[in-house]
Amino acid sequence: MDIKLFISAASAEFDIYREPLRHALERSGVVVKIQEHFKAGGVPTLLKLDDYIRACDAVIHLVGDACGADAPPPSVGALLERYPDLVVRVPGLAPHVGPDAEPLTYTQWEAWLAHYHRRRLFVASPRVEAPRGPRHVHDAAQADRQRRHVERLQVQEVHVEIRFSGVDNLKAQLLESPVLDLMLNARLAARAEHGDAVQAEFVRQEKRAELPVPLFRHLWRELGSRADLLGKLADAARNRTVAALAVELSAAGPDAAEGDLLRDAWRRVELVLNWEPLAAKLGLTRSRWQELAAVVADTDVRPVPRQAGLRELLLWALDLGELARALSALTQLLCLGAEAARQDSAPVTRPETAALFKALGRDDMLSPHLANALRGPPPPSGPVRLYAELELSGERPRLTRHWIQHQRSLELGEAPAPATLGEQLHALAGSVKHRGAREVQVELMAPLLLLCGQPDWTTFQEDYGGLAGLQDVRLDRDFCEEWPVSWRWRDRLEGNQLSKPADWRRRGGDISAKAERCGQLVCRFPDDPFDPADHADAHVVALPYVPPAPSSKGRNFRPFLDALLAGDPYMVWPCDEGMVNAGFKAAVLVCLAQRHVPDLPEALRQARKSGKAKHVVLFIDEPSRNPYELMGRLTAPAS
Repeated sequence: MDIKLFISAASAEFDIYREPLRHALERSGVVVKIQEHFKAGGVPTLLKLDDYIRACDAVIHLVGDACGADAPPPSVGALLERYPDLVVRVPGLAPHVGPDAEPLTYTQWEAWLAHYHRRRLFVASPRVEAPRGPRHVHDAAQADRQRRHVERLQVQEVHVEIRFSGVDNLKAQLLESPVLDLMLNARLAARAEHGDAVQAEFVRQEKRAELPVPLFRHLWRELGSRADLLGKLADAARNRTVAALAVELSAAGPDAAEGDLLRDAWRRVELVLNWEPLAAKLGLTRSRWQELAAVVADTDVRPVPRQAGLRELLLWALDLGELARALSALTQLLCLGAEAARQDSAPVTRPETAALFKALGRDDMLSPHLANALRGPPPPSGPVRLYAELELSGERPRLTRHWIQHQRSLELGEAPAPATLGEQLHALAGSVKHRGAREVQVELMAPLLLLCGQPDWTTFQEDYGGLAGLQDVRLDRDFCEEWPVSWRWRDRLEGNQLSKPADWRRRGGDISAKAERCGQLVCRFPDDPFDPADHADAHVVALPYVPPAPSSKGRNFRPFLDALLAGDPYMVWPCDEGMVNAGFKAAVLVCLAQRHVPDLPEALRQARKSGKAKHVVLFIDEPSRNPYELMGRLTAPAS
């Protein structure tokens, strides 16, 4: 069962802290709940709070100037009926019970209930400079009540352990706390004996549930990852009776918070199931949806989950306790997707964008948020691609033409000034960046003998003498360390029949689609007899040799040609003989770890610059993106 943390804070003062804290602390084995997640459901609010606190392993209690709303006497009375020994076990509560007692607020009760149930209690207090929520107004009387609250906790040996200056500072201090890791390690150790069995059972039940894995996992997580409920949950998901299961769990007793959590989670899952098919028809890539989610995150101060697919991002948008905020975030993300499809895609997608907007306008839950979403920030422009066409000149490559693609526009660039290839490419990429491109991706379209990607071809020099006060201090730099670069096979892009373009379009299209859907890229190492990835399952092929070059035409020519003709769109290989047996596999795995195809050029650039993959060439040759097929759309030359 996962570790459960509860963030206790007065909403007006600390609402800007809750979601960033939740996303910072949630990890494998840790679930974080905030006040917005709990629903009263006809039960006195204080009792429902007690249900949540009892189900948690620790409470993070933020104590500032505001104390929040008072818990009414009937709720306090109901709590005393549940726990007649409350004041006996926690004497500090004596002044707050009885006819003329000084009331406690809900937030203050959260700390006392954690202490009563012997839950780990982290008390954190803001420094003077710490920002507060936009609705916070300093009130001297409330600040005095908070001061007395802290003093009474100190009598019970519960002290302020953390003083923070802002959201990031508080996150850092909590993440450095050894207690959280000790708790997680203890829980994981207790699960170690049967962890594999639980995971195997999850996989089996997930198949029965007939739900996408992220959605079924979301439901199970809201049940505290209870292995004893996996079968029931799978049955309910398959039969679409999850709401009935939530009612059954809620009726199990006063300590059963899982029912409310499951009900809310199922509502989120139903919304994802409803809207994901329409959103998928927009044809946007996983990385494009990530960019759009970042716009929502900027509006809502929430980090975007890394490497998430469309379903996970829709679920992320909905994973807010307050329903109105969640629906607003979902509507904004869908509208951004439709607008981005209009910007990025061919006219054939226009019916899909119109269908999505029409569905949003008819939907009772999302249509009230549509106007605000349309008034929000526009989608960011997608990446700009610099296509550079290379040809063989003697034993070195020469730049012949280049194009600049932004969205669906392809511009033929002006001829660069005479210089080395590295200098020309660096100047071209820099000019694109200076035109306002947020992201520049470089694709080098080369004939077979240039695909080896020798580092000296893209090396250039820059004079730093002016910075040092010296004359002519020139340092070597590698273009592939400064810009995200991938290579492509020019002969096949141009349709040369010897390159088997039909096979490439078929196999390359299949693998591209599979890579777009995958949760983690799989790399195949053909020379490794222990490599579990076979040809059918792999997305990326790692060739264990240096390809032929103009000066070494016969080097590995036949196996390299066969690999190209197989049609795999994603490959890597070493460009230096010394790399073949010196960490090539480790370097490749570092670049691929927890990434998707659009992230690979930048990941390799960083790895090359840090020295972890100094001589690795990245080959990304997707049939769906062929600049030679867009020649009819050429506009005026790029300046």
